[in-house]
Amino acid sequence: MQVHKFRVHILRYTGSHLGPWQPSARSGTATMAQHNAPPEQHISEDLSSLDQVQARSSRDRSLLESCIRASLASESLAIKLFEGQRRISRQRPDLKLLQEQEQEHLAQLKRLAPEHRARPSLLAPMLSALGSALGVAAAAAPKELHGAITGGAQEALTEHYNDQLRDLRAAGLAEEAGEFRDVLRQMRDGERAPLNHAQVPDIMALRNMEHLSVSEGVAGVVKYSVKGLLGLAYKV
Repeated sequence: MQVHKFRVHILRYTGSHLGPWQPSARSGTATMAQHNAPPEQHISEDLSSLDQVQARSSRDRSLLESCIRASLASESLAIKLFEGQRRISRQRPDLKLLQEQEQEHLAQLKRLAPEHRARPSLLAPMLSALGSALGVAAAAAPKELHGAITGGAQEALTEHYNDQLRDLRAAGLAEEAGEFRDVLRQMRDGERAPLNHAQVPDIMALRNMEHLSVSEGVAGVVKYSVKGLLGLAYKV
């Protein structure tokens, strides 16, 4: 009787149903074998199924936490990128508008973070400082290098958000993380650099810097520096 009660308790969590045996034309033998299996085997199978469900739930929760944590850090960088430019380029009212859009995104992330138990990244202050330095450098640099700096940051953030959207979809979290994915799309599509900014080389091209222009080299270094720190922000 105690074993039966334990099985009932397990089945409430696994959704399994072990009703009375009924013959099956395709799998009568297997069904009879399952019916005749000792109760201990059923309990072991139910516990194994429960463990798998719990393990997947833990992985999904960890992925979502990591994505939100890294996004909080990336938006801190984006805000400081515009703030740094505004310190030098005081005659550009569009910078204030773009910074306010990033601040709205950050506010949305901060609202979602407690719901998913996502703590801020320890690298957020470093990324904020990097964003501020890049913003000041971009505003003070000639037009071509301005586009290289902001273009490199733009591509790093765009790829960062696309990677998160892809990972969440692959994990089957499109519905559970629906609101967060909406925010990710808004951040991904944000305007942070001139449309005609310098071409950003891939990581392999950076190994042959002598074949790149100065603006391409700057854009590549900025992009992969930002991406590297954002990759670490997932973990710490």
